[in-house]
Amino acid sequence: MNGPERERIIELYESAGFYEYDLKALKSIRYRKRVRALNRLLLLGKRLEIETLESLLIDEHLVFRWMALDLYIQTYNDKAFVPLLKFIQDERNLEYRGVLFQLMAKYANLKIQDLIFMLSHLPNEKLLEILLKVLETYPVQEVKDIILNEVRGRSSIRVISSAIQILSNFPDERFFYLLKIYYQSSSIELRVRIAKILKNLDDERGVEILKKLTCDTDFFVRNEACYSLVELKNSSGNHYLRDIFEDPGHPSHKIINNIYSLRAFEEVA
Repeated sequence: MNGPERERIIELYESAGFYEYDLKALKSIRYRKRVRALNRLLLLGKRLEIETLESLLIDEHLVFRWMALDLYIQTYNDKAFVPLLKFIQDERNLEYRGVLFQLMAKYANLKIQDLIFMLSHLPNEKLLEILLKVLETYPVQEVKDIILNEVRGRSSIRVISSAIQILSNFPDERFFYLLKIYYQSSSIELRVRIAKILKNLDDERGVEILKKLTCDTDFFVRNEACYSLVELKNSSGNHYLRDIFEDPGHPSHKIINNIYSLRAFEEVA
């Protein structure tokens, strides 16, 4: 509800004393009473003082820590970096990946530079995975050198996969050097991701990697590489696809045959 009706409800909420009641209810020992009070305050967009939010940030229940930090970021974004850093480093919160992602993403929408700074100061790989996933949505040039540095020596497929996705927005020589290393990874998931990413990059260096992936030992990798080459419509890629189509012994011959047959059927239909 928006407009005059909402304003009227808020006015009644305050004049009837419910605002003060809910502020006091946040200190109740009864869990449900506190949840209902905080929900009403959030729903009506009521501003809570920093002291109130900070008391909720150390609550034993995740829901209060989460909602308090969400409101902190929304209301006091200039001061929210330290509370966010404390929250994501709190051992109690580490298992809630969805919560961490949502809060980081909300903060990134307001203060992306702070999250870039955070990249080099995270205590464990799990948090780096989540932060990189957030930065996939907010790719900025400044992250390139930091990510290239952070990805060295990492074993987490999620970290490497997200790093490659982000760096694909800035495809320079170092990016393709990274791909030359990781397209041979033992992880099928990573090889499929690389084939998918290259679909959006019409670059001969990427086409050469896709050609190699059409000979991969795994069907799903070959399939993704073939579809990427078809979608790219690159000149040398097209010649290579025709060679596969005409070579029954090629590992991707059946895949290309199926793709071409399907495309021909769609054109006729």
